[in-house]
Amino acid sequence: MIRFVPEPMRKVVPLLLIAIILCTERVSAQRDTIMAYMKNFTVAPWLAPSAKITNSKDSADFIRMVTTPDSSTDNQLFPVNDYYLNGKPKLQGVSNTGLIEAQLQGACIEYFPNGKRKRICNYEKGRLSGDITEYYPNGKIYLSGIYKKDTLIVAQCADSTGRVLAENGNGTIILYSDDFKNTIGTGPIKDGLKDNAWNGTLNDTLRYEATYKSGNLIAGNSYAKSGNKYSFNKEYTAPEFMGGLNKFGSFLAKSIVYPLEARNNNIQGRAILTFNVDRQGILHDIRSIQGNLILAQEALRVMRLSPPWKPATSYGITVDVIYSVPISFSLAYEQR
Repeated sequence: MIRFVPEPMRKVVPLLLIAIILCTERVSAQRDTIMAYMKNFTVAPWLAPSAKITNSKDSADFIRMVTTPDSSTDNQLFPVNDYYLNGKPKLQGVSNTGLIEAQLQGACIEYFPNGKRKRICNYEKGRLSGDITEYYPNGKIYLSGIYKKDTLIVAQCADSTGRVLAENGNGTIILYSDDFKNTIGTGPIKDGLKDNAWNGTLNDTLRYEATYKSGNLIAGNSYAKSGNKYSFNKEYTAPEFMGGLNKFGSFLAKSIVYPLEARNNNIQGRAILTFNVDRQGILHDIRSIQGNLILAQEALRVMRLSPPWKPATSYGITVDVIYSVPISFSLAYEQR
């Protein structure tokens, strides 16, 4: 990981075109293999955890290795292998980027710490897509289904003894935390989608009730032990710059000064930044994970000036999240 110390930059004559693109593209690995200690970062217990780099083994949950594609083939996917700290496999898959914060692509298999299969699935640009089969830690099948447009359509579900709970997309399903240690939700499904009344416990201090119709959340309420009640109409909302994407673009356009060295050498490209957005919307641990060093330095300088964002929410409660923003730099000269 490279950190950049921002320096003041002079204004330049060329017009500055800034494109905000909330996706990533294929990049080339800089080394044959990169490795890092990683820490799980859970947004909500019903979502698979994200991961961020940590500086020591003591604070890590697992180790990630990303390898350069074999140059003798046309395959441009980077093998990704995660290992538990005891050396046992945790995940085997591929990524369409050479970044340690891997964007998984294609077939993937995950394992429990006991070595048994946990999940067989497919990814499309870092999002679950297509067929998925999940297992209990004892090796029995938990559920099977298919992801379409970020929505899980359940085909079958069983309890840990093998007793069928839902079949052909109809019945009842139980949702578990990623480690299967806690039950976090239960309710009926119809044609593979959540339907009617659902309830669950997200953590020691929070429970929720929600109503669905054909997979669409109609309304819900979360209840804290403190007595506070939180209404929601989305299970999860992403963090957002106050005023939305257009306001974010205006902020960047007003704040970024195209680096003189980059202008003189006609350097253009994209800098991808990642950062934490806390429950107050404050940005922390802003760093570059891809891009030209000069451009990334300026992008970092400006993002550290950002005002607070609208924080992410899970079941109506604000939560800490990891977020990434690619920023493209390009030069356009006025015609004379």
